[in-house]
Amino acid sequence: MSDIFICKHCGKELNVKQFGRHLWKVHKQRYEDYVKNHLDAFKHLGWKNCVECGEICKSTSDKCGKCYTKNHQINDDQQIQCKHCSNKIHSKVFSQHLNVYHNIEFKDYVKDNLNDFRKFGWCNCVICGNICVNRSKIHNNPTCSSECLAKVRKTWIGDLAPRFGAILSNETKQRISISNTGHEGLKGDLNPARRPEVREQISKTRIERGVAKGENNPMFGKTHTPEAIKKIFSHRSMNKLEKMVADELDKAGVSYYFQFFITENGICKSYDFKIRNKPLIIEVDGDFWHGNPKQTNHYEKVNEVKMNDIFKEQMASRLGYKVIRIWESDIKKDPSHVIKIIQPLLFIGYK
Repeated sequence: MSDIFICKHCGKELNVKQFGRHLWKVHKQRYEDYVKNHLDAFKHLGWKNCVECGEICKSTSDKCGKCYTKNHQINDDQQIQCKHCSNKIHSKVFSQHLNVYHNIEFKDYVKDNLNDFRKFGWCNCVICGNICVNRSKIHNNPTCSSECLAKVRKTWIGDLAPRFGAILSNETKQRISISNTGHEGLKGDLNPARRPEVREQISKTRIERGVAKGENNPMFGKTHTPEAIKKIFSHRSMNKLEKMVADELDKAGVSYYFQFFITENGICKSYDFKIRNKPLIIEVDGDFWHGNPKQTNHYEKVNEVKMNDIFKEQMASRLGYKVIRIWESDIKKDPSHVIKIIQPLLFIGYK
């Protein structure tokens, strides 16, 4: 059933959260009295008749709060006397009692009757004064939020500090400073990696794991197998530039392979795009990484990249493929530049 109710008094449609307030303010009728007269319409919300006294109730058990409290012999220090109906209610169900029978939020009631709830840990926040439960385990400073707790911690000086009397190392002091200021990393001599014994241990670990530099590296002077190269590159997703090229090819209806591999004499190379049914390869070159002559800022090892590009072109040419290279800046300036370059080559034969 829906949680939208039609008031029997005025015919107005209201949801369940507004209905109790509407009954009291407009018709001066208590919510539970209305529910008692129209119980069938509220059963899907958990309202029922108490199996012991017959009064309507809304609880997880079959008994109302009064009968539950009477049968379980609740101590007086576990009960709260409601200011609105003068009934003594168990503290665990008092919030539900306020909401169901008086349509009052629990925190609003606690704020107005704080002294009755101090024995349950309720108090005022030491920063803003809002009500809260005292869960502070240090120096009894109750706070209502993480923001107020942060302000309290700034006042912890000397013997008020949680770690008063502790001897902190320089490294720990630096870490605390970093956490407070937001700066990253341990700099200078405070960095453990600068210690000779730590550096020696790191070097041994790298050698054991096969990630050492130079001749000690197990991969020194070797290359990955063609199978390994295909496995590495086949999991690489398109970058933004390659996605722009793929979109232009899709618009023009040109079928292609992304990440095309050529193997010769045990050497495997990966190419960006290969046009289907045509010996035509497209390489997308970044201006920075591949050294566009129109740009001044290049990768520090750009000469090695250029040598690899030449080797890949020669390798593809020997096997009958033509390689077209397109610069990043040309693609970004005019994405249709891709189709303008390859379109003449789609309808002619070449070796």
